[in-house]
Amino acid sequence: PEGLVYKIQLGYYPQDVDKENFRGLFPVSGETVKEGMARFYAGLFFSYADASRGNEYIRENVIPNAFVVPFHNGEKISMSRAIEIERQRDRE
Repeated sequence: PEGLVYKIQLGYYPQDVDKENFRGLFPVSGETVKEGMARFYAGLFFSYADASRGNEYIRENVIPNAFVVPFHNGEKISMSRAIEIERQRDRE
């Protein structure tokens, strides 16, 4: 989606991983890293606070080393840039 969003990175898996391993997390998306391997993400959050709550749930119940990843207009960005964009958006 356009603008700032956050997803929870679940890990780096074979592209044909059984999505049932993610225990009902939704939506699950992925990006090809190299042939046969992909990074998988869960959720779609519009604030860091919501993403943090989602990440806490995922870490406690599904994947202990999951973490929040920010995207802006479909491109990964740094967390500091995401916080800057979110603050600016909240002022508007």
